[in-house]
Amino acid sequence: MSSEATILLESVLLTEEVCAAPALIRCPVGEAVFCSVRSPAKTTVNEDAVLITALGEESLLLAVADGCGGMPAGHAAAARAIDALHETVLEMDPEPTIESFTLAMLAGFDAANRAVLETRAGSATTLLGACVVRGVVRVLNVGDSMALVVGQRGRERYSAIAHSLTGYAVESGIMTEHEAIHHDDRYIVLNVVGDESMRVDVGPPIALRPRDTVLLASDGLCDNLYAPEIIAGVRSGPLLERVEAMTALSRARMVEEEHGVPGHPDDLSLIAYRPAVSGGGQR
Repeated sequence: MSSEATILLESVLLTEEVCAAPALIRCPVGEAVFCSVRSPAKTTVNEDAVLITALGEESLLLAVADGCGGMPAGHAAAARAIDALHETVLEMDPEPTIESFTLAMLAGFDAANRAVLETRAGSATTLLGACVVRGVVRVLNVGDSMALVVGQRGRERYSAIAHSLTGYAVESGIMTEHEAIHHDDRYIVLNVVGDESMRVDVGPPIALRPRDTVLLASDGLCDNLYAPEIIAGVRSGPLLERVEAMTALSRARMVEEEHGVPGHPDDLSLIAYRPAVSGGGQR
């Protein structure tokens, strides 16, 4: 069933209890669909965390964290990282430029790393964030979550590099995407929040076109759908309906093996965002 909320999210950490099914929100800078749902293969907690924060009339913070499985308290690491990023960004100038927002995000990633390290629990998480200011977006990334900026016709305007063995292999041309998504080492992440050597990849500023889509997602999505399927799934059409269909297909592949397609049960969280059209309306 479709869900729509026409509220402005000022400061909300979205948990599985409130976003297990895709839902739509609208704010002055555009519209976003979000969800976060636990892997169908486990009964333990969802280790992902998602954040959408509207900062005034012209800026927006989006973030997804994926607590590392196989390490202690991944869900707590994800939540602490998101909280620290959020608290740091809230301290910046209320009318930021893309440059000042980027600096606040970098400080937030550093605060997130300290917050996870200070627990001394040995936990870690990925952290993926996007700042939007006056129609310009920039992505910052630690880990192997997916970030895309896609045009209405399916042109990939930006894709974050996954900080993993397979991600680097694909980027260097050693491995194809098909080989990577089926590879046994696809879960080995080489850069995480909760590590003294953490580094942050900072993407370029991208001026969004009226029908572009920004997608941030944990690997519960990109381990079950090929990139062309994801791009085709979000590039056009009603955003809520497209995300519902895409997440439903991903979840179906998690629970029923099908020859020739990926199927890896995992927590699945995403945010899909489109900018407001000129004149303040929504598509």
